[in-house]
Amino acid sequence: TRDGRDSTKVPTSGLFLYTGNACPWCHRVSFAVKLLGLDSRVRCVQLEDDAERATRGGWIIAGRDKKRDPCFLASDLREVYERSSPGGYVGRCTAPVLVDGNAKRILSNNSTNILRCLNHLAAGASREDWGAVNLWPAQLEDEIEEMNGYLYSNLNNAVYQAGFSTTQDAHDAAASKVFDCLDRLEAVLGEREFLMGDKITASDLLLLPTLCRFDAAYAVLFKCSRRRVTDYPQLTSWMQRMFELEGSHETFDLEAAKQSYYKQLFPLNPSGIVPYGPTLSDLGVDNGLDRKVVRRGSPEFLSRVHLAP
Repeated sequence: TRDGRDSTKVPTSGLFLYTGNACPWCHRVSFAVKLLGLDSRVRCVQLEDDAERATRGGWIIAGRDKKRDPCFLASDLREVYERSSPGGYVGRCTAPVLVDGNAKRILSNNSTNILRCLNHLAAGASREDWGAVNLWPAQLEDEIEEMNGYLYSNLNNAVYQAGFSTTQDAHDAAASKVFDCLDRLEAVLGEREFLMGDKITASDLLLLPTLCRFDAAYAVLFKCSRRRVTDYPQLTSWMQRMFELEGSHETFDLEAAKQSYYKQLFPLNPSGIVPYGPTLSDLGVDNGLDRKVVRRGSPEFLSRVHLAP
């Protein structure tokens, strides 16, 4: 289904995932592909946000190069939606999008449900030597869903509510939720390595994209400036641990994301001037060539993840 609620019906081959670097909802699923080791099963098609060249929705295939979309040979995301909808498509053309390339149909355009689809796919692609990562262990299912809902309402979506508010009261209400949430997460991570304990779950993947954009975009452009993430030592340490995981740096370019936020959101930044910094290094994330990398399947990696039964 388009919302992806039935993740058990995901085909095991011919999958295409359309994502854009700037988008936090895309970031969570592109990172999941790496974390779950699905590179050979899911082909990622890179999007760029360019409202002037996109026919609808703002997303174009990177460089408008149709060869970069082997599924539909589309030039923008609108074409993907239309070619996967035999009767035509009317509605918003949002990313991320998971597509069944064999049937030429959209499986889901809901990022959390795409995560579930990928998690199910990973369980069926278990490695003989160490198994498969499980982002939704059964014993934590209810707690994970509660945390995911809390993150969406009080952080992931709340920063956008603050940024696009048209009244002071609305902005203050949204920003207050954001910082109450960050304060709570700081306390939680003072007692455990990850949000649900000593191992990574889906909740951690929902938090990371917002945190690593916060100081560079949301604190400035969206005026959530009471504190920075770097002012929270536990959140900073957690972010460092997440960026140690293999594939984490491949799925996010902070400088390119800044260019997008400050140049594409014209009403919020008419000048188009992009702030000088911060970099990932400024955020406390080791970005050097000799940085620590926790590789999939290594003993340290296995100590940080839940494995599928």
